[in-house]
Amino acid sequence: RTHVSHTHTCHTHTRVTHTHVSHIHSHTCARARTTQGLNSTIARNIPANAVFFPMNEIVKKKLAQCDGIHVKDLQMHQRLVAGACGGLSYWVGMYPLDRVKAEVQARRYVERITWGRAVRDIYTREGLMGFYRGLLPCALRSMPACASMFAVVDLVREALS
Repeated sequence: RTHVSHTHTCHTHTRVTHTHVSHIHSHTCARARTTQGLNSTIARNIPANAVFFPMNEIVKKKLAQCDGIHVKDLQMHQRLVAGACGGLSYWVGMYPLDRVKAEVQARRYVERITWGRAVRDIYTREGLMGFYRGLLPCALRSMPACASMFAVVDLVREALS
């Protein structure tokens, strides 16, 4: 007959409980860390995309109108200009939202902050210009990237129709 002391049983129970809690905590935190800033990304992407896609189409229509042609007859350089304008409108118009999103995402999980707190922190540290820090390289990168992306979309759409 084996005798297990009360303390050994309690100690084992505590260890098992701690292991379960650690396991649950690590999985919960890992899941939460992967979605940290998701709401911030959505808050940036909805208005940004509401400008991004229409700006490309508006510029294409204006360029076609100036040349007296149909949009489908635009030259490649005109499509690239329209796409670049779309990309610029996305980043120039929404960059402050992106800075706030980045601030929220950059915090350690245990330091999660709200949008309001992120705005206050950026403004306190850097002033109004803090919301635009990094805009120039981002805008410059967006022009060729968005120009080529929209041009390829147009070419594929035409090839499929």
